[in-house]
Amino acid sequence: MARVERVKESRFGSSKISRRKLTRHTITKSQQCTVDFRTTRELGAQTSPI
Repeated sequence: MARVERVKESRFGSSKISRRKLTRHTITKSQQCTVDFRTTRELGAQTSPI
């Protein structure tokens, strides 16, 4: 019984860690996308005079 509880606890802990990593990864990815969009927009404004 104690062993089953321990396994459940360890599984939950690992999922919590992975969730934290996943959120951090998504945040960095979204920031990178916004940066890319900003740079491409600036480049477009520089290259094509509208």
